[in-house]
Amino acid sequence: MNKKSPVWRNFSSQNAIRQAVRAIVDVEPFESDFESELISDLIFERHYFCSVRELRPLRFKKTEEQKPYKFYGYFECIGWHAVSWYKCVQSPPSRRYHIDRALRDRISPIKLSYRRANPICEYCHSAPAVETHHEMPTWVHIMDAVFSEVTEQDIKDAFGAWDWFNEESFAIPEDNRITHTFDANHRNAVLRALCKPCHDSTKSNKQDA
Repeated sequence: MNKKSPVWRNFSSQNAIRQAVRAIVDVEPFESDFESELISDLIFERHYFCSVRELRPLRFKKTEEQKPYKFYGYFECIGWHAVSWYKCVQSPPSRRYHIDRALRDRISPIKLSYRRANPICEYCHSAPAVETHHEMPTWVHIMDAVFSEVTEQDIKDAFGAWDWFNEESFAIPEDNRITHTFDANHRNAVLRALCKPCHDSTKSNKQDA
């Protein structure tokens, strides 16, 4: 029988990580700085923002601002900043995930405009259209094309512009090669306005939105 791979480091489950961190945090008094190599590594490697910007917290504290507590990390470049160790228990989204979401947000106005111009599903020709589907090339094919053409530096530059203090979603700068490459690949894409059942059928048929 194959031994189950650890979730992170030598931890066999997400619950084991939670228990280890709680054993450290729960005994610390409120408003008191403390250090923990385990929590520092966890946030550095698995936090959705810190993992892509290579930010490592040096020490921590918890406050009574919320229940059971609000957790802060001290970062050399930005000082104290609220950070959730709990969300780091799960693996962080990949860089491709963040870029995918940013590019989907980028074309939201295009998709909305297309649905407004085509209010009835273009597959069943009866139900109202609620989704915009990339028929040719598919979304996955567009994303594959983008990642085959951009460089590691292009990706680093995109995340380098991401500001943790900005509450808006991650967006890729207009002058980044990712944006230019995506626009070129998406410009002639064939879209279809679909109802939810027809759109769901494209997923079951191994197509993509």
